[in-house]
Amino acid sequence: MKKLVCGVLLLTSQGIAQSPEWVNLTNGEKVSAIVSVGGDLWIGTDGGLVKLDRTTESLTFYNRANANLPDNHIRCLAMDSSGNLWIGTQYSGIGKFDGRTCQVFNMKNSSLPNDQWNTAMTADPKGNVWVGSFNFIVKYDGKSWTKIETGSSISAYIAINDILFDKTGNGWIAASWGLGRMMTDALIQGYDDFKNEIYSLALDKNNVLWIGTNGKGLIKYNGANKTVFDTSNSPIPCNTIFHMKFDSKGNLWLATYEGLVKFDGTNWTVYNSSWLH
Repeated sequence: MKKLVCGVLLLTSQGIAQSPEWVNLTNGEKVSAIVSVGGDLWIGTDGGLVKLDRTTESLTFYNRANANLPDNHIRCLAMDSSGNLWIGTQYSGIGKFDGRTCQVFNMKNSSLPNDQWNTAMTADPKGNVWVGSFNFIVKYDGKSWTKIETGSSISAYIAINDILFDKTGNGWIAASWGLGRMMTDALIQGYDDFKNEIYSLALDKNNVLWIGTNGKGLIKYNGANKTVFDTSNSPIPCNTIFHMKFDSKGNLWLATYEGLVKFDGTNWTVYNSSWLH
């Protein structure tokens, strides 16, 4: 199970492309997902949902009691084209949050195939919401659910860690079994011989795929060639990349076991506990 930051430190109003300031959530909750929308950051934690206003740095907390979240243990977030925040939980299905209250989808009231371990989520260019859960990937088009099996029902460990769609509408899947390619709702597993666990995915402005692995470092993949960055040939402090995003200036930000890393295509900057003190 990937954790974006434990502790926890969050970049605030100046944005990750500039000199960072930090807000400390001192209640000990673990952050598993962040979505940036306008001036707000939506943050999924083990204690519910948090909205951070990056201008005022004010925090608003949502949970099962005040917003009908399906579960306070949040594992993934995604924003759809209508401005609804989708919430994947560890134990109790998924939720569609309109900013005030949450509509819950689970195995009892929908065709969601699994309530537990909803660990990856995204909205594609057509507005479909995709959810990765234990043994399944599910597409919801606003009316009906389509599920794709990703592993045997008796498998001890099948996890979908990230889902990403490129500009053509084709999907990439990061999973415990490696890299997946989604084309016309058909899933190719272990794509191009990527068979080690992958935690995170990102596309740069040239539509080149960047792959964050479990213990194998960072991989740049253009569809034909693979370039590996790890602790042996780069300043990356750790070969496990839990999460990554490109900012508006094209910098790639990596969340690792041993700190936050910025890569501008040439230079590496590592922000860890020694930098913060």
